[in-house]
Amino acid sequence: MKKSIIIGPLILVLLFAMVLFVYSQAPGQYATTTTITTVSSTTSTTTERIVGGNCSYDKFAGTCKIISISKTAESIQQISSAGYQGFDVKFRFTPNQTLNLDPSRVQSILNTSWDLRLMNSWYLGPGFLAKYGIRTNAIFTCKLDIETQGSCTPTMIEFDTINVTDYFESTK
Repeated sequence: MKKSIIIGPLILVLLFAMVLFVYSQAPGQYATTTTITTVSSTTSTTTERIVGGNCSYDKFAGTCKIISISKTAESIQQISSAGYQGFDVKFRFTPNQTLNLDPSRVQSILNTSWDLRLMNSWYLGPGFLAKYGIRTNAIFTCKLDIETQGSCTPTMIEFDTINVTDYFESTK
């Protein structure tokens, strides 16, 4: 009976060691890290995080114009998790050059009202808006990232001067 008690955990340790060995022999093959500022239509950041496997992106420089800032029922309720009421911030991307993509995809990108939020999906607080100069009609330089290879987030927008991992307002 004592042998089976020892053998079970030993097998688990050996399996774990094998998995670690396989991942260490092929770095970057299972997942890559990338710098992100705005993820899809919901999130923003400037930090490294795992996005998917073997990701590649075409990058397009442009500007992002803030089109609305408002409080919503959901952004107000954020006080229970973040310690402050948030603002729902929307923006639009305008490229500095022609996007050589399928015309329907270009229209979708240009007509999207993107959400600007912190990396963890929290709404922006009043101090964050003030610190980064975020107000309606403000324009920021940014980059559109379009996935070209891998199992990745298909479309992301990176702001040059807004750090969406800046959680200084959180009291929780």
